Amino acid sequence: MACHPCFKYKTCSTVVCLSGICMRVLFWIVCAVIGLQLVPPARAETLPRWEFGIGPAGFSLPDYRGSDEQRGYFVPLPYFKYRGERLEIDRDGILFKTDRLKLGLSLAGALGVDSDDNNARIGMPDLDPVLQLGPVLEVMLWRDEERHRRVSLALPFRGVFAVDGSAFDRIGTLFSPNVKFEFNSRHSYGWDVTTAIGPIYATEKYHDYYYEVMPAFAGTRASDV
Repeated sequence: MACHPCFKYKTCSTVVCLSGICMRVLFWIVCAVIGLQLVPPARAETLPRWEFGIGPAGFSLPDYRGSDEQRGYFVPLPYFKYRGERLEIDRDGILFKTDRLKLGLSLAGALGVDSDDNNARIGMPDLDPVLQLGPVLEVMLWRDEERHRRVSLALPFRGVFAVDGSAFDRIGTLFSPNVKFEFNSRHSYGWDVTTAIGPIYATEKYHDYYYEVMPAFAGTRASDV
């Protein structure tokens, strides 16, 4: 008897998502240093309720996780933040906060792949852009308020959708628990750096979307090798 795909998980071959780490770190360093801040700096005791900004970001990513081919991208990325007593909206989503817990919205994605531009996928269907969306629970493990450093455990659980124009096709579910380290020096240098490490688990349907070779293409792949 086959298992329901939502309960049949595999571990991705790339346990530590270095490309994701580099992308996040580069993004927020660039936004902090080069970004156009629309709200002037404020003292810690009088932080503004709203902040807006925009800055350029450049990064290099594999065509998909596990691919041996990658491409460079340069895009404008926005920054925004809303501070309320309990509700906070920023790059991490919409958060309900206590001293030790955050519950919010986790958003991630991947760019599409033109199979003609990837040697391993020549002749196969293109990969659509992918959107990941779902809740995330974050638990504070340690913090040093004086040095503005924090270590937390993040538990994002996201549904994964392939986006083809206005059509959304569910291609699986992803769970990626990770330990996150944050260093906030905005009070002195204006930098906000975050890095994370952890495994990635996904349903069989998700893995099949990227790695399954249909019988019609199996002969072509073998002859290329």
